[in-house]
Amino acid sequence: MSRTGSERGFTLIEVLLTVVILVVGIVGILRAYTTLVNGLEIAKFNIEAVSLLRARLAVIEQKGIEEGMSPGSSGGTFPDAAGWSWALDTTTLVFNIDTKDRKKGLPAGLLDSLNELKLQVINNEAPQPRAVSIVTYVDNKGAGE
Repeated sequence: MSRTGSERGFTLIEVLLTVVILVVGIVGILRAYTTLVNGLEIAKFNIEAVSLLRARLAVIEQKGIEEGMSPGSSGGTFPDAAGWSWALDTTTLVFNIDTKDRKKGLPAGLLDSLNELKLQVINNEAPQPRAVSIVTYVDNKGAGE
């Protein structure tokens, strides 16, 4: 069909092309929105995990100052954070400081009580459990030493 000057309106091809362009644009916007929501969920998880990790590490370090630490594993849950748990592996590090190093000024017993702490916080409520961990080193001298 040919158009004459007096006929007004859009052809079927023009309408379909417009609909296709709109659908492609809307799908792009929805994908961007989904990506944004996923990014916000990851950020929320990371903030909460690091906060819990820091709080638990402070408790562990305080206990180490007051009572000392022994090698082993322990774990538990956070009473104020449902669905979160923690796991701790403590390893006593042994160093062999020979007489040559002692001559350099390293005092005896300097590293005898160093512990490696591997602390992990786990979110068990996620569809797939997610965790954040940290490794740090602390002195194992008790308060009475």
